Amino acid sequence: MAILMGPLEREDEKPGIFRNAVYGRSVSTYTHIDGARVGDPICDRFLVCILPNSYIFSISDGCNWGDRPRDASYIASHSLCLHLFLNLHILTNTQTAARGVLNGLSIAHSEILASRSDPDDTGTTTILGGIGLPCQTHHTRKRQATLPKEYVVVFGSIGDCKLF
Repeated sequence: MAILMGPLEREDEKPGIFRNAVYGRSVSTYTHIDGARVGDPICDRFLVCILPNSYIFSISDGCNWGDRPRDASYIASHSLCLHLFLNLHILTNTQTAARGVLNGLSIAHSEILASRSDPDDTGTTTILGGIGLPCQTHHTRKRQATLPKEYVVVFGSIGDCKLF
């Protein structure tokens, strides 16, 4: 198992790379004034959990500037991916995967609200996340020793994050 996530520091724009197969980078396009970037900290978050036969991912973008949206983005990505990871054993088809993603997004929302004593003091975020599972066909069931070549991706999106 491998986990790729970022940014790791408040202002880190360095890419995360795993075996030339997965690349993640969060950058800010805000201007710099007197050597300091306007709009810090970076409130985006990416997280990819690469498993032997599947993967879990999330991309979130905290809305606005500051610690509250950055924290909301972090909490949302980690809550969704943790939920999918802990329930991976029951996510065996597209229906259970879709329910898992929806439940994970709901848990992420609840975790954001629970992160502050006053729910009105929480930040907001957009998020896109889901899971990639191997396609099961009659042919692939017979050859369990090799990794599948085709995957299905089941994901959910709240806000304006996109998947291509």
